[in-house]
Amino acid sequence: MIGPWEIRNDTDLGIIGASLAKSFIVTLSNSTIAQTLFIIAITLILVSVVGAFISGQITRPLPELVRASQAISDGNLSVLIDSGTNDELKILAENFNQMAASLSLSKQELMQAYDETLFGWAKALELRDNERKAIPAGSLI
Repeated sequence: MIGPWEIRNDTDLGIIGASLAKSFIVTLSNSTIAQTLFIIAITLILVSVVGAFISGQITRPLPELVRASQAISDGNLSVLIDSGTNDELKILAENFNQMAASLSLSKQELMQAYDETLFGWAKALELRDNERKAIPAGSLI
């Protein structure tokens, strides 16, 4: 490669050139190929390890959430999820815990209403029986 050697104001100082051996660009040495393959292998290993670590951090709380939801569906409303993360999964765990607490409270309120209804029916039956005892038999005809 040859070109003019110029300075400011387009003043020519001469001609300058550079050349490389043809085999320098076209042919790679065995050590260069080995180094390139080594770097690619190390990079792939590092990417795999970092990817596995990150995916583990993301999916670690999910099996716990699945187990807790199964326990809720089986009727255990006292199950809680502890999320050690500080991201969307923590929000999901907090909302799950709030849902479980709300379901537990609703169940308690429903059971209390059921008990009060049974108590009311028992009281009504008792009053009816007392009224029947007070009325002599045969006077209703």
